[in-house]
Amino acid sequence: MAAESRRKGPSLTVAPERARSGDRLTLRGSGWGACRCRVLIDGASRIVRPAVGHATRDGFVPDAHGRFVVLVPTLGLAPGRHRLEVVAEAGDARGTASFHVVPRRGEKDREREREAPWGREVELWRRRFAHLGDVPAGMIATRRRALKTLRGAADRTGPVVLDRPVSPGCNWTCLGPGPGYNGGDPQDGVYSGKVRALAIDPTAPDTVYVGASGGGVWKTTDAGATWTPKSDFQSSLAIGTLTIDPNDHLHVVAGTGVDPVGILDYYGNGLLVSTDGGDSWTETGSATFQRETISRVLFDPRDTTGRHMLLSSSLGVYESGDGGLNWTQLYAGQATDLALVVMPDGSLKAIAGIQGLYTSTLSGGAWSTWTQIVDPSFPPHVARVVVGQCAGSPSVIYAGFEGIAGADDLAAIVKTTDGGGSWASVGKPASPSSQLWHAFHVTVHPTDPDTVFY
Repeated sequence: MAAESRRKGPSLTVAPERARSGDRLTLRGSGWGACRCRVLIDGASRIVRPAVGHATRDGFVPDAHGRFVVLVPTLGLAPGRHRLEVVAEAGDARGTASFHVVPRRGEKDREREREAPWGREVELWRRRFAHLGDVPAGMIATRRRALKTLRGAADRTGPVVLDRPVSPGCNWTCLGPGPGYNGGDPQDGVYSGKVRALAIDPTAPDTVYVGASGGGVWKTTDAGATWTPKSDFQSSLAIGTLTIDPNDHLHVVAGTGVDPVGILDYYGNGLLVSTDGGDSWTETGSATFQRETISRVLFDPRDTTGRHMLLSSSLGVYESGDGGLNWTQLYAGQATDLALVVMPDGSLKAIAGIQGLYTSTLSGGAWSTWTQIVDPSFPPHVARVVVGQCAGSPSVIYAGFEGIAGADDLAAIVKTTDGGGSWASVGKPASPSSQLWHAFHVTVHPTDPDTVFY
C-alpha cells in the first residue's frame, strides 16, 4: 500500500506505508516541474537515489515531464510513524506523507542485533559510508584503479603472479578460493561463500555456471567435481543472477549487484555478457546500473536471436533490444524478481515482484500500462517478492512473499497455472523462515510443475 500526500498541487505517494528498519521507500511524484527537490524525514534531509529523474548533491531533479521516482533508505529511523516531505527549492511546491517503520526481529536487543546477519550488514556500511549517508558514485571506478595499481600494471588484463613474501615482511597463508570452517573446529562443518545464481547448460547438463555474492562467475564441466573462476578481472564480482540464451548455449549473461537491502548492495556495475561460454566478457549497462542490484535477466522466449531481453533491478524493470548493450526502463521501482509468459495470442506477459506483484503485456510492439495484481491469497505489508517458473509449463508460476512482522519471515507462497490470471495459496513450510531479506528463492522443477524448491 502507498501513502498519499493530502496537499493540493504536485502529487506524491510513498510505498510501502509500513517498512522495516533499513528498507528503502519508493517515492513517486508528478507535476513538480524541473526544479531541484529535497527529501526530508522528520525535518532532516535524506540522501536519495533516483530511478526516474536526476541526482543532485543533496537531492534530485524530476524528469522533463515533472515526474520522479526516488528510493529513500530508512536506516537509522526509530520504529514508529514518521513524516516525510518533498520540498522544491524554487517556488512553494511541497508534498507530505507519512509512513510507519517496523523493527526487525531482534532489533530491540542492540548487542544481539550487531551479531545478527542484518546487523553485520549495517555495521559494515556504517564503518565505510555512514559519514556520507550513501555508497558514493564512482566507487567501482575508484576500486578498480586501486586494484590495478596494486597489481603493478594499469594495462594488465590477466592474472598477476606475485612472489611469496619473506621475513621480515608480512607473510600470508592462502585461504582460498576454497571452503572455510564454521568456527575453529573443522568438525563443525565447512561452508563456502553465498551463491546467488546457478545456470545449467541446456545442451550439456554437466556444464554449470554459478554466481557468488562476492566471488564472481564460476564454471564446471564435470558436474561439479572441479570449478574454474571465469570473471576474476571484471569490475564487479557480486553476481546476483545468471542466464543462458536458450538458442545459444555459449551466450551467457550475468547480472551484478546483490541484496537490495537499501544500504549496501555488494556493488553492482551492470551486466557481464559472454558469447564464448564465459572465457571472455563484455561489460554493459554500467552507466545505468552502477551500485545497483540486478535480480533476474531473461531472454524473450519468442526471440531466436537472443537480442530481446528483460531484467529486474533495484531501479525497476528494464528492456533491451540489442543484446544488452542498451536498456530502457519499463517500470520504476524496487523490482526483486521477474517472470515472462508467452500468452496464447503470442503476446508477452511480464510479471514482476515489486513489493507485491505487477504485470504488463507486450502486444503489437507496445507495452500495456503496468498494474498491480490483487488477489485475496496475497498477504498485506510485504517486502521482498520472488517468483519461480516451470520451464516445461511456463504458465505455472509460484510467488513467495517476505513479510515484515511476526516470527516467520515467509508470509505466503502462492501459485498460478494460467500465467497470472488467477492465484491460490499453496501453504508454506511448517518451520519458521528467516533472513529472507537476502536469502530467498523459489525454484520449480523444469518438468514437474508440482515440485517446488524453497
